[in-house]
Formats: sequence, structure tokens, C-alpha cells
Amino acid sequence: MPTDLVKPALSRAYYRSSSFKMAALFTALLGVSAILLVCSLFDLGEESYIREAEAVIDSEMFHLLERLSALDLRGRLAYLNERQRDARSGPSLFYNIDGDVLAGSYSELPADVFSISEGVVGYHRKVNGDLHRFAAKIHTFKSGHRLLIARDIQAISESYERFKWLSLLILIFMLIVVLISFFISTFVVSRINRIANTAHSIMETGDLSHRISIESRWDDLSNLAYILNRLLARMDALMQSVRDAGQSIAHDLRTPLTRLRTHLEQLKCEARSGRVEPGAIDALIGEADQILGIFNALLRIASLESGKRLKAFQPVNLNQVLLDVLELYEPVAEDKQICLQYDLSHETTDYDVLGDRDLLFQTFANLLDNAIKYTPEHGLVTLAIRRCDQHLKVILTDSGIGVDEAELERLCERFFRSDRSRSTRGSGLGLSLAKAAVDLHGGRLHFSSADDSLSNKTNKTINRRSVGLTVEVVF
Repeated sequence: MPTDLVKPALSRAYYRSSSFKMAALFTALLGVSAILLVCSLFDLGEESYIREAEAVIDSEMFHLLERLSALDLRGRLAYLNERQRDARSGPSLFYNIDGDVLAGSYSELPADVFSISEGVVGYHRKVNGDLHRFAAKIHTFKSGHRLLIARDIQAISESYERFKWLSLLILIFMLIVVLISFFISTFVVSRINRIANTAHSIMETGDLSHRISIESRWDDLSNLAYILNRLLARMDALMQSVRDAGQSIAHDLRTPLTRLRTHLEQLKCEARSGRVEPGAIDALIGEADQILGIFNALLRIASLESGKRLKAFQPVNLNQVLLDVLELYEPVAEDKQICLQYDLSHETTDYDVLGDRDLLFQTFANLLDNAIKYTPEHGLVTLAIRRCDQHLKVILTDSGIGVDEAELERLCERFFRSDRSRSTRGSGLGLSLAKAAVDLHGGRLHFSSADDSLSNKTNKTINRRSVGLTVEVVF
């Protein structure tokens, strides 16, 4: 597929992304909410807040006028002055057309009168040292006298101011949410496009060394990019392993195949002359068996790495498996005059693992076989098992030829053989098989020089005679 056709699908434009559409949807919903809030703010104006106070003033005005209508001027003044002694009554003023106060709560009319709504005025006056706001209504008598009835609306005004500030804060937070949603959407789209572009570059070039750049670790997409980078690194390592395995197979099989062909040529010549050596055919069979052994080992590694044998797992006593392996290889060690020491317990209740007994037996047999193979005569091989917290550790130490520090990490690579062991017969697949089996059981395989081993701590009777290799298997 042409690159110019694939690229737009991978690096999608921001306005076409689902993140932008979600942000736009949130913006629309918040916009509608903001409009409704503003409309409610205008509808619930200050007049709405003082309607209750206006109703109280109207009720008080009605009852007061009903009372005053039956009294003359002197009676009205006396009644109003007497009314001021009642704490439940609101402020009231009775004054003439000239503005002179005749009776009431104040000695003079308020100076800062302003209009609140139709028929309702307001003014400010100090109450206990604090400036309060009042709403009032005025009634004019036929004689020209006027009556002012007022109510303290300071609490109502403060409540209205709090409502306005709260509404403003809600609008500000809505705007912040909108901005954050667009920021998050651009962030998500940029990360997704970055992942898509990296994947596209790998598809186009086939270069698995490309990695997704990670600028943070707090978000899920960065975590996804980290996991994908690990996946790419694993794939790159596997591909490199496949390439190395192919080269190693070609290199390791070339010698036995060449030798096999040479022997066939010799056998052909001998057959023509009628002189066939008795061991010639056996040598050819041995060469063929070696080649078949390499391929069978590769197939076993592939089978183990696929995890198909997990279904056959059951509790296995690791201590008993090691005892069986020791019983098998004790004659081999004796033939080579190697001291085979072990620190195992015959109590079999504390060393159970979930696994395949045959695989575990083959794995430790392979490791012990290697230890004996690369240990010279009169050498020492030790085997111990330990429980550390929730882990089981098997420690195998030999006093053999050892391995260079730089080669320790490569011991489990397929067909890898240390420079010190190239003269020994083998295919370089034994430790690869062991690692595949240990990995299948969820364990770890660790190699170190015998100088760094724990064998001297696990068995005080062991005295190493030379520097060798230590293998630790941890379950």
C-alpha cells in the first residue's frame, strides 16, 4: 500500500479524532449549562430575593393602616411611639410633607434613599456599629402625612452576593474544564499519532530498533508506550535470536554434513573396490544422529517456549527429583574420579513446586551433566537446595574450567559455546533447553563464577579445589 495513503489514516487530523469529538461534546454540554445558569441568574435578580421582605412590609403596612385609620393625629403619634418598643416590629417613620419626623424609629429621614423596585425604596443605616441595608414602602395619607415601613434586608443582600460569586466561579470552572478537555484531547491524539507513526515506520522499514518516545509516565498512554517499547525490544531480541540461530545452525551443521559427505564418498569408493570397513557405517550413523540431535533439541526448545506443556503441571517434590538425578549421575562422576557432594534433605514435605516432573528431571540432569563434563578428574561438584522465604533455590557448583565473566550472560544463547569449551563435544543447545524449561516453570537461571557462589555457606564440608562455575535455579 502506498505510504501517502496509509499516513493520513495513522496520523489522524485532530478535528477528526474521537478525542476532539468528545471534547466538543463536553464543550456543548457545558455551554448549555452555562447559558441556563446565566438565565437563572438574571431571572433570580435582587428583586426576587427581596420579595419575601416586600410581602412582610405589605402585611405590616396593611395592619398598621387599619389600626391608624381609627385614630386622630395625636393617637397615631402615641401609637407609633409605643410600637417602637416592640422588638418584633420593623423600623417605621411618620413625618409631614416638609420631611419633619413626628414619630418613629429615627429622628430624621434617611439621606441615601434609592429605588430597589417599583414602589420599594432602600437606604443604609448602622445597626450595632455595622452598616445594614433596608427596604421600605411609603404610604401617603389624605392629610399629607406619610408613613414609612422598613425591613432589614442585609442578610438577603449578602445571600444574593454569594449567589453571584458562586455563579461566577461555576462559569470559570466550566471554562477551565473546557480548556482542560481540549488539552487532554490534544495530548491523547498526539500520543496515539506518535505510537501509530512508530508502528508505521517499523512496518515500512522492518527495523525493530525504533522506539516510541516517552516524555512522562503519569498517564495510561505513556504506560502503553512503555509496554509497547518492551514488546518491540523483545521482538527485536527474538528476531536477532532467530537470525543468530540460523547462522549458528548453518555453521554447526556444516562440519558434520561435510564430514558425512566425505565418509559417504569414502564408503562409495570402498564399495566399488569391495573393501568396506566394518565401522564406516556406524560412523555415518553417528554423524546422522548428531545432526538429528541438533534438530530435535531445537524442536524441544520451541515446544517449551510455546508453553503447551503447562496443562500437565502438577505438584512435584524438587528435593526428590534432585536425589533421582544424583543417583543417575553418581556412577558417571565415579568413573571420572569426581567428588560429587550434595546438601539435600530426605524430608520431602517442604520442597514442592508446580511443574512437569520429567522436564525438571531433564533440566537438572542436563545441568549436572555439564558440570561433570567440564570438571577435570579429581574435581568437585556440589549440589544443594535451600528455601528462602517463598522461593526455592537450587545451587550447583563445579570446580571445572569456568567461564569468562563477559560470556556468562550468553551461556543460554542457542549454539553459543565458550572459548574454553570448544574442544569438548557438544551442540551448544543444552543450556538453552534448561533455560526454556526453567522459564516455563516461572523460575530464573543465574550463572556466576564459583568464587561468587554460596556453596561454601551451604555446606561447610565443601572445599573447592579450583575456580569453576555456579548455577542457581530459583523457583
